[in-house]
Amino acid sequence: MKLQYLAITATICSFQAAFASPVERADNTRRGHVRGCPLDLDCRNPSELQKEFEYETFGDASNPWIEPKYPSDAKKKTVNPLDLRPDLPWLGEIRNMPDLPVVWNHRIIRYLEFYRNDPRGRNIIGTWLKRRGRYQKTIRATMAKANLPQDLVYVSMIESSYNPNTLSYAGAVGIWQFMKRAGKMYGLMIDRGVDERYDPFRSTEAVTMFWHDLYARFGSWELAMAAYNAGYGAVLHAITKYNTNDYWKLCEYENSLPWGATLYVAKTLATSIVGHNPEVFGFKNITLDPEVTFDQVTTSHSLSISSIARATGATKDEIKTLNPHLRRGQTPKVDRPYRVYLPRGTKSKFAKRYKQPKKTYYTVRAGERFEDIAKIHGVSRHKLRRNNGLRHQSEVASGQKLVVPKSSEKEKYERMREADDDLYSAGVPEGKPGSLLIVAVPDKKMSVKGTKQQFYRVVIGDSQHRIAKNLGINPHDIAKWNGLDKETHLHPRMVLQVFLPEGQKYNNVKFLDPARLHVVTAGSPEHMKISEKRIGRTRKTLKIRKKTTLAKIGKRFGLTPRDMARINKIPPSSKLVPGDSVIVYEVYDRKKSKRAARQAKRAPRRKK
Repeated sequence: MKLQYLAITATICSFQAAFASPVERADNTRRGHVRGCPLDLDCRNPSELQKEFEYETFGDASNPWIEPKYPSDAKKKTVNPLDLRPDLPWLGEIRNMPDLPVVWNHRIIRYLEFYRNDPRGRNIIGTWLKRRGRYQKTIRATMAKANLPQDLVYVSMIESSYNPNTLSYAGAVGIWQFMKRAGKMYGLMIDRGVDERYDPFRSTEAVTMFWHDLYARFGSWELAMAAYNAGYGAVLHAITKYNTNDYWKLCEYENSLPWGATLYVAKTLATSIVGHNPEVFGFKNITLDPEVTFDQVTTSHSLSISSIARATGATKDEIKTLNPHLRRGQTPKVDRPYRVYLPRGTKSKFAKRYKQPKKTYYTVRAGERFEDIAKIHGVSRHKLRRNNGLRHQSEVASGQKLVVPKSSEKEKYERMREADDDLYSAGVPEGKPGSLLIVAVPDKKMSVKGTKQQFYRVVIGDSQHRIAKNLGINPHDIAKWNGLDKETHLHPRMVLQVFLPEGQKYNNVKFLDPARLHVVTAGSPEHMKISEKRIGRTRKTLKIRKKTTLAKIGKRFGLTPRDMARINKIPPSSKLVPGDSVIVYEVYDRKKSKRAARQAKRAPRRKK
């Protein structure tokens, strides 16, 4: 079985990509601990992978030798329940079985008796079956799309009776009874204002990941369900203690699984059997609760439940009922559109009151920073990625069209000035608007006849080949002009000098403004002097008059032996004799940079 992680899709409305889902916010590192291996690795053994290939390549419903969806569970032999309890003839009337594996045993049968014949059990299961109408269709659709057994829906029925506001004594919340730590791990927003564990739809999306991880860890739905109840650590401990991975055997051992976990699987399977065969248990004509239906919208601003109610013509209680996760009566302040549920048929009213920002398209130029595009169009980088379905900004290439909010030319001009100030001061410690960007090249006097010198700033995802292709030049020339290793990666913030044919236009490329650059020859005294001045230090050359060490000289200026060795390119333990020269950096303004502040703190105080 190939496990795929798919976003929830309700039967009554399709969830758009305009907002982050728990899948996208999940902590994949911590998920790996639950799963037992990293998410980017397939945890299954080679024989399972080969069967998957054979099924995909050769298999169809007419091939009996192909094993079912869950081979590890399908191998288990079952028995006729009447063989175990011949005194219960109604067991023979059970025809429809859940898509979870059922191994008939006395635990399951005892629960079935309880639900069929005991007034307490009939009251419990009757309430559950009635309430399943609220979310059953949505949960089943979600499980199906996530390639999970649909009858896991009965787990939520047992956990919460489909009441989103259920809170256990241990702090578990919502229809899936997520604990706080697990909720955050699987991407649910939980803070003072919002607790998405209460959201039936977001929590269902999150729980699909949890079920995938538990099944990937154990390879058995019985063990996965036991781990959902008791925690995967408790199940692993029992497996290693008794050296068996058979759930039903573990239930028989002393001090093995927690008592609740020994009953949990039987209870889940029994309720699912009742759900598939209601007529056998006297619930043929039960009336289901109405399905929870809604419209959904996204808002970029924090809105109160009261204002949402006014905009839709609904009551506050109606909005609260649909949005139980809004714990403080308003949507969160986040840098992306946030999903809100409205009473069915009120979406258009809400849209008239709160118009969503209009959007347009922007064509990316080569050498243009993603953060600058976001700033110019008045949107955060995170939101710009979300609106364009980007996992990382390195996916952006020149010529690509991005969806951006509409802005006036005046607004864009002002933001462009801010973006440029940030561009040219980035990497400069004082970072003040108007600062010149220092660009070091092999030879600042270099020129190529018949060309014009331009400066190109490397952005995330750039390579020498990619830049050369955009400019129509040879990548070897880029390496030669800039003293590069043509096989090594470029890094953002590097600035390359290129020599391009005069008169040729490059409208799809962003070059730096030469007037805002200070071009120097790399490693020259000019380069060193201006670079150190920027961070509040003066470069000095000292003549040695008596024997001393590199460490002693450095100590006078707050420089460590390693600092001195790096500056002078000699070992830290070097001895100095009269006539030698050493270079030191002396702090003249400790407020210019953190490096200057640290050095000044180490330097001895001078006597006044």
